[in-house]
Amino acid sequence: MNTKPSSIQPAPLAARMQRLLRPDVQGLHAYAVQPSAGLVKLDTMENPFGLPPALQQALGERLGRVALNRYPAERTEDLKRALALHAHLPEGCELMLGNGSDELISLLTLALDVPGNVVMAPLPGFVMYEMSAKLQGVRFVGVPTTADFELDLPAMLDAIAQHQPALIWLAYPNKLRPPFNVSVLNAEAALFALEHADEYTRQAGLIRSERERVLQALARHPGVRVFDSQANMVLLRLPAGCDPARVFAGIKARKVLIKNVSGLHPLLAGCLRVTIGTPEENTLLLAAFEAALQESRP
Repeated sequence: MNTKPSSIQPAPLAARMQRLLRPDVQGLHAYAVQPSAGLVKLDTMENPFGLPPALQQALGERLGRVALNRYPAERTEDLKRALALHAHLPEGCELMLGNGSDELISLLTLALDVPGNVVMAPLPGFVMYEMSAKLQGVRFVGVPTTADFELDLPAMLDAIAQHQPALIWLAYPNKLRPPFNVSVLNAEAALFALEHADEYTRQAGLIRSERERVLQALARHPGVRVFDSQANMVLLRLPAGCDPARVFAGIKARKVLIKNVSGLHPLLAGCLRVTIGTPEENTLLLAAFEAALQESRP
């Protein structure tokens, strides 16, 4: 019996991945998450407000009583009923719970993974619509918005008639989508959130008023165009000649993190995106933006 070790060496990992993975998947890029430690984080659509201390304690005590050794079972059904009641879901409609919106997008795309099907969405838009389609091997068709980032209805209707999509994504801000999950802890946390919807209503009102303040303050800078928003984020285009990367870096140097979207789509050239934070965070943002803008002007 030959006990000598084999002289055949496995191929390097990169070579094996190139051989085994689909070429289109190899060409995809992961969603970039910026490090945010020590910065005022205004780069993603997050609620800047935490729970008041009393509700934090109440939530902690409630989650501590959850039977972690059990599947969620009927508790997720309780959550679905509570969400349907909260959202005034029409009779005959159903809710599907998922591990965040990314999973729900992937599941719907997977369900229609049939040869010849097309997924369609306006561009620029949420990157997961296109990424999920490509990962599932479903053809994606993007329809450019207008220069004002509004839906180009004639172009959309023409694209629908031409491609007959099986699924169309139309993103629309909705403060009513609480962060739910299918795990037992998240199901309980979501039920807790619905029971204290008045606190989130208060927070949403403050975010709306702060959004108006940020919109008006940004628009006062000569040459800056601020696009109207109904969400908790604001898109702006810098004056001609201003380098968005330099402005972004100048804001970050002042400990405020936003998002440079200027390279994501041709329509977004020269654009930055900021999330509405707390009043204190927004004041820091506006000061950082003004200073960085002045530094970058030609």
